[in-house]
Amino acid sequence: MIQELKNYYYANGISAFGFRCHFANSCRLFCDNFVEAKEAYVGSEYDKQKGTLPRVLFLSSDPGGGDPNPQTRTMEAVRRSEEECDPESLPKNGHWHHTHKLAWILLKKFNPNLQFKDICPYFAHTNSAKCCEDYNQRAQSADRLFENCRGYIPREIQILDPDILITQGDSAKWAVEYGFSQSTTLIEIDSASDHCNYHLIQMNGKEVLWFASYHPNNPGGLYRRRSVPCFGTWAEEAYRRLG
Repeated sequence: MIQELKNYYYANGISAFGFRCHFANSCRLFCDNFVEAKEAYVGSEYDKQKGTLPRVLFLSSDPGGGDPNPQTRTMEAVRRSEEECDPESLPKNGHWHHTHKLAWILLKKFNPNLQFKDICPYFAHTNSAKCCEDYNQRAQSADRLFENCRGYIPREIQILDPDILITQGDSAKWAVEYGFSQSTTLIEIDSASDHCNYHLIQMNGKEVLWFASYHPNNPGGLYRRRSVPCFGTWAEEAYRRLG
């Protein structure tokens, strides 16, 4: 999986090294602080989980800032950085804490002994815009970055081969809708709450559960009011279908 993903990034010019994306000039337009592509975070246990724990993949917005040094943006560097992190020390209202928390809620249904402090290696995370405009204290990048990257997302997800896909925010949701609605089947599944409905995606010869969450940084608290109460529902549905 890792080598196939690295090959895909390089072939399309969106790797941390050898960056040559043909959308780059468009994305750099009017931007003085453009940071080139950051590769996915793939936990060290994620690739080993086939047949044991479900693979949980998060698709978020843009990287939200970054180091211009490409050595810090490779999959290997991102993994080292993230797995050295103690999730219990993360800011409680921050995006990354909520990401860890949802991964743990989902996976502890399958392994009740899994501790929150140990969740880092068990999920993967990537972005619906590979580069970012590191401006205005990490404000989200312009729409053109997400639009230009949408064509890259479906194959990246297929290579990562999740059992559960969680989109965080509208940009990630649109990337999945754009990428899969024409080429495969999206089946909406009703839940007890309309806000907790989810989809099944036909991918890699199986059904992938897709949970569309608000972004944790969503203004107005929609994430906390609507997404967080769905965590338990989604965990139950995942266990019912995959357990």
